[in-house]
Amino acid sequence: MATAILEEGTFVRVEPEKKRQAESILRKRGMTYYEAVNFFTNEIILRNDLPAFEKPEKLPLPCLEDMSEEEFDALVQEALDEIDTGLGIPAEELERRLSEKYGIEL
Repeated sequence: MATAILEEGTFVRVEPEKKRQAESILRKRGMTYYEAVNFFTNEIILRNDLPAFEKPEKLPLPCLEDMSEEEFDALVQEALDEIDTGLGIPAEELERRLSEKYGIEL
């Protein structure tokens, strides 16, 4: 017998500009506004309290469409600097590893 999960609709009043800003931030994290509200609700239930918010050291990479040319150039330069200091690996090495492990050819 199949089980159906019923969802209850909830309406929240949010200033349009603040909602757009939040959606942009969430998109960079790979989430929709709807998913974030559900995530927040689940965290409240899990903790039986409000979740503690800690900012991670590094946020995920921003969406290309949300970056200016200067921001993109700075991001590329940061990656190049990491390679120079030994924190990253050259593209050729990355390509070799992806090819060997996953059969991905770039």
